[in-house]
Amino acid sequence: MGNEEYVLPGAVTISDAAAEKLLASGDGDAALLYIYILKNGGKLNIASADGALKMNGRASAAAQSLRNMGLIKNTPETGEPRRLVKPGDDLPDYSSRDVQNAAENDPQFAALVNEVQAVLGTILTASGLMELLGFYDYLGLPPDVILLLVAHCVEEHEKKYGAGKRPTMRIIRAEAYKWADRGVFSLEAAAEYIKGSERTKKRKSEIRRILGLQDRSPSPTEERCISEWAEMDVSDELISAAYDKTVLNTGRLVWKYMDSILKSWAQKGLKTLEDVRTGDRKPEDEIPATSAPSGGQEELARMKEYLKKLKQSGE
Repeated sequence: MGNEEYVLPGAVTISDAAAEKLLASGDGDAALLYIYILKNGGKLNIASADGALKMNGRASAAAQSLRNMGLIKNTPETGEPRRLVKPGDDLPDYSSRDVQNAAENDPQFAALVNEVQAVLGTILTASGLMELLGFYDYLGLPPDVILLLVAHCVEEHEKKYGAGKRPTMRIIRAEAYKWADRGVFSLEAAAEYIKGSERTKKRKSEIRRILGLQDRSPSPTEERCISEWAEMDVSDELISAAYDKTVLNTGRLVWKYMDSILKSWAQKGLKTLEDVRTGDRKPEDEIPATSAPSGGQEELARMKEYLKKLKQSGE
């Protein structure tokens, strides 16, 4: 075939340098995310991008690839580039002298110390001051964002443990890393992040109800799966259908198996039970019309599975 030329209406322009880096990387997710960022005026919310691009949790890794290529910075609109950190990472080894110098020479940090202590209702220890300096200096979170972060952590801690209970700096640090990782560097971004967290928390509670887990705390694996499904915005009917399929095929709730089902449906763009019936069914499969098969349907399904195992054992 001969060369073909195309005209792209309303094209998003990518610089030659950026295009060369993306092509050399061979990272399709990074390229797609970069286009998404350009289309959104240079703004990035990891959770929103992951959902819009149907990346199923890969947007964070794609963003890290772009950072490694020098195409985006995990920083406020003004300020120096900051290294992406994760909860398992350690802050720099700040000394008491570092904290003292910051308090004496940076009025913003000095004011931040006083305001954070007022919110927590206590005087920060030396290690607490070093943690706070890490949020400000290493993570690059602005003072007003840090103050909102601390207030948010206090509110969440009181909801969980009672009025007057205060979170430790370790707990606040874990949340600070999340905010920095997701690019929450303004009050507007923080407000949106908190709203999204509330929506996710409510959705996680609904998923636990569907799975009958209201009476106990989920394990780390269960919590991870539930959190991912909540962020994927999987409907109640698909949660129930995946649960039924998991129990039917394994005899119990196997979290990794159910997780693979839901992620497979998401990758195929199947969002409703009808989508699943028409788009993810083998000829011998039947997805129940309700959250649990009834009477004869259940027995028929069990017999099919039993016959399948018999055939496999005889091979």
